[in-house]
Formats: sequence, C-alpha cells, structure tokens
Amino acid sequence: MKLLSLFALILLLFGCSDSSPDSKVAKHMPAPELEGILVTSSAPVAIANLQEQSVYLYFLPIDCETCWKTLVQAEKLREQTLVVGVVTSTDNFAVYEKARSHFLNLLPVYADHDENIAYDYDVEQSPLWVTIENGLITSRSRTAPTAVGLAQ
Repeated sequence: MKLLSLFALILLLFGCSDSSPDSKVAKHMPAPELEGILVTSSAPVAIANLQEQSVYLYFLPIDCETCWKTLVQAEKLREQTLVVGVVTSTDNFAVYEKARSHFLNLLPVYADHDENIAYDYDVEQSPLWVTIENGLITSRSRTAPTAVGLAQ
C-alpha cells in the first residue's frame, strides 16, 4: 500500500505535468541573438546591447490575424516596452507585406524564413511569448506577459 501511495505521489508531481512552454528550455539560459530578416523600418535588435532592458519576443505564424492585431497593440506601447515580432514563414516578402498591411513600421518584426530564431529559442508552436531579462530567457508563455501592458 505504501508503494502504491508513493507511486501515486510521484505520478501527481511529475507524470501529470502539462507540456508547458517552460518544459524544454531552461530558465535563465542566455538569449541568442536574432538572426532573421528585419521587415520593418525599426532598428535591428541586438540582445547583447539590451542587458539592462526587458525584451519580449512574440513568435507568431503569418496567418494568425489575431496575432497581428496583438503586434499592432504592442507598437502603440513601444515607448514603454520592447516587443519584437518573429514571424515564421518561408516567404520574407509575404511577412513584409503583412507587416505593411497592418501599418507596422516602428516595431521590430523579423521574418524567420529558415526557422533559425524559432530553433534558437526552442519554439515549436506559436503564438508564444519569450521574456528576456538581463540577457537571459526568464519565461515562456502562450499569453502576453503582464509587463507588456496589452489588453487580454
């Protein structure tokens, strides 16, 4: 009976955990540089130069209209928060056109045509938010971090 109770406890603690976005990437891992194609008029983002600032990467598929609307909201808050859009698509021009059609000019949006950025940040499904603080990945979430200030 004790063995069964112990097994049940182990199963509850470890076996039934959901596959949360944090499960594969260790927290406080150094954030890799962004090596994609910048499709907006913003300056390129150099993670190494932003050690004192929080950066929020928003990985999204090109065909998610709700995700693009989230980026439009984030652009309005760019003075307070640094949000970077990372769009997975093999067609860089399509990402450029999509950003242009949503009037995203000053928010950094990268076309991740070869999925190198997604690979570097271990993003298998999007949309996904990755928070970087002091050059380290501190969290991953399906919803926007509170600090971003987006209405949910």
